[in-house]
Amino acid sequence: MAGTTPFQRITSSLQPDKIAALKQAREAWVRADDPVTRLYRRVTMTLSLENLLGIFAEELGRVISFGQFTYRHRLGNQEFVYTSGVGGAHRCDYQLNLEGMHYGTLSLTRRARFSEDELEAIEFLLGILISPLRNACQYALVEQAGSGHRECGCGHPPPGRSSPSVAGEG
Repeated sequence: MAGTTPFQRITSSLQPDKIAALKQAREAWVRADDPVTRLYRRVTMTLSLENLLGIFAEELGRVISFGQFTYRHRLGNQEFVYTSGVGGAHRCDYQLNLEGMHYGTLSLTRRARFSEDELEAIEFLLGILISPLRNACQYALVEQAGSGHRECGCGHPPPGRSSPSVAGEG
């Protein structure tokens, strides 16, 4: 191979092996049906806060039984509440924080106490949720900021339209 460096020759010979390994890993990832892989695959596929919480509640319910799932968070000037199910006497609450920012509160209730193992499992699964939750909250705030023009004539204009000019400017 004239004109190539030794590094290029070594790395190009490794590429087919790496690509085959990547393909094999992708196929294993797609086939995996364990709760962690399934949850991670699903929560990274949406920016909708409501859809994300529905996915999380569904996947959590496959592992830990609960009566009611409630998420609350103030997004800009609106209180966002997502609730699923019917409550119970026993409750666990989680303040969802990442890198110094608060992303809401999750409460789970049911009739029986949560065991330490169940609480650890919930916390582990929340660790998978938190980054997609942050992204969905940020996306919701962007949508909220962009929708101001529809509700009150303020905020950013829709794409392709300019802001109205004010008489006397210029």
